[in-house]
Amino acid sequence: MLNYGAVVRGLNILEEHEGLASIYLTASDHTLPSPFYQATAEVDFLSARGLGDIAFFNAMGLTANGIGNHAFDGGIDDFARLSNASEYPFLAVNLDFSNGAAFGRRSGD
Repeated sequence: MLNYGAVVRGLNILEEHEGLASIYLTASDHTLPSPFYQATAEVDFLSARGLGDIAFFNAMGLTANGIGNHAFDGGIDDFARLSNASEYPFLAVNLDFSNGAAFGRRSGD
């Protein structure tokens, strides 16, 4: 992820100087179980696992993220927390969270 920020900055420079618009998509797995993932639970203004990754992608202006298998490494509640903290949508073609209590939704909402 550290080099991703340099790529985004380069695309921003191209956009500014060349008039080339960009959208920023990730193909999934932008959060992975790691010491960094765990450590953000200890940071007062983040206070939950994985939210450091989300903060980085929010700051870079990510347009959307695909949902991959590692999105669920921390369980459905962690994934819901990550999704709710993101400023971009998570994309999937074969997942249905419409009755997901972890997402603040109930059947019939």
